[in-house]
Amino acid sequence: MERLASFLGEHPRAGVAGPQQVFPDGSWQRSYGTVHGLCEAVKALVGVTSIGQIARRLSWRRIPGRSRAVGYVDGAVMVIRRAAFDQVGGFDEAFSYYAEDADFCLRLRQAAWEVIHVPGTDVIHIRGGSSTRVEGYSDKFLRAQAHAKCLLIRKHRPGWHLWLYRRISVLHAWKMCLLYRILRMVGPRRYTSRASLMASAFRRWAALLNSVQI
Repeated sequence: MERLASFLGEHPRAGVAGPQQVFPDGSWQRSYGTVHGLCEAVKALVGVTSIGQIARRLSWRRIPGRSRAVGYVDGAVMVIRRAAFDQVGGFDEAFSYYAEDADFCLRLRQAAWEVIHVPGTDVIHIRGGSSTRVEGYSDKFLRAQAHAKCLLIRKHRPGWHLWLYRRISVLHAWKMCLLYRILRMVGPRRYTSRASLMASAFRRWAALLNSVQI
């Protein structure tokens, strides 16, 4: 964390800095992303998000990364400038689970602060340690995620934006469901149960995203 704190000290317009997160086995983990909305939904639908994550997973140890401005940094680990935190009023308590990090970072950027991913500082994060690892991809957590994303978009975008986001995201969910079903049939046997789990999760996610009330 000292490197992240030093980074904030050297970059006075940086409101928050996030490290590279890794799984307990040392493998790459997503640490930042595009704030949920039409851009994020379209990138996921056409495969840009998946391709980018695969490229980073393959290259992050080989190619030295540079700090970069991003949409948001994953809320599991953040070093936040107190002045920036106070200016935007901290985290919005309307987000009880998921998307609070994206909302916070978006408000920072709207207030002219920078949101920065700083590679080279690896932090172990047990992703899903308080959600999917506890109850799997249950409807409870899928619904919470769908509600949080829709709440974020309704808060910051016009109504038609949320309407279109739902439909694009449902298309993406059904696309992923189909891909995992194909993988279950033709992929290595050791991936069969995982593929079945993910196909089911995306199918239920599509239904919940359409039905969640904001």
